[in-house]
Amino acid sequence: MEKSLQEPFISKLLFGAVFAVHSSLHSYLIISYAKSDGVSMDVGFYYMSNAMGRLLGTVLSG
Repeated sequence: MEKSLQEPFISKLLFGAVFAVHSSLHSYLIISYAKSDGVSMDVGFYYMSNAMGRLLGTVLSG
């Protein structure tokens, strides 16, 4: 890979890794603080619908 392409590529990989860890930690903390089953079901539905919206947006955008 050319040297001019290495820095943006590595920067994006690093950003993606930090974002993934932060996102998973955020999800874990929300679920762990939700004590009742109703709250955790609502949070699970939120994450499921968010993922479906992202998938549909990606597929429909081409």
